[in-house]
Amino acid sequence: MWRISTISSLLAAFLSLLSGSDASGDFEIFTNYACRTSQGDRGRNGREYILYTGVSKHKCARKCRDYHAMLGNACFGYEYNHASRRCEVWKEPIDKHRLDYKQGLNCYVREVIGTWRRHWSPPAAPAP
Repeated sequence: MWRISTISSLLAAFLSLLSGSDASGDFEIFTNYACRTSQGDRGRNGREYILYTGVSKHKCARKCRDYHAMLGNACFGYEYNHASRRCEVWKEPIDKHRLDYKQGLNCYVREVIGTWRRHWSPPAAPAP
């Protein structure tokens, strides 16, 4: 007998494939793109992101989701390499317009963080 939660999970996963978003709905996926800072930089471990190695994509996403709850900080997304199982949990904003094409990497940009819905956008241009 199928449980309602199992059916809901399968439906969410199917819909995410159609829409191009993560199954949870809180990440926008950029396939074959590396995450970049607002200056277009790669970022550094300990500064813009926290590096984890040897983890699954699911665990990488979980680390991002739990980062705020456990440490009182925001996770703006994560970068994942399936081949090397390398995970970067980004604690600084990711600029979706400065992503770098890199075969085999995926950048997952967070749209909603926890229950407090934090959206990041670049600062407004200075007034003339």
